[in-house]
Amino acid sequence: MYKIDGSELYEYQKQLLQPPEDIPIWEKKCLTVEEAAAYSGIGERKLKALLMDKDCSFRIARSDRLLIIREKLEEFIHSSTEL
Repeated sequence: MYKIDGSELYEYQKQLLQPPEDIPIWEKKCLTVEEAAAYSGIGERKLKALLMDKDCSFRIARSDRLLIIREKLEEFIHSSTEL
């Protein structure tokens, strides 16, 4: 599994604090579950189940919601043989 170090986490959190813009999904660093489902082709229920795993390497918690780190999700998909 891929792990996030402190400097990466800081960069992701810094982006979350920036005002939202009309950035294409493939350029965003963090995605909502809905955006990640549209981007990856993985269903929202499956993504939510993956996010609940304590070893999930592509999630980041922000107040009351979970977000998905797009680059880490891509790495996870490429390294997985089945979902």
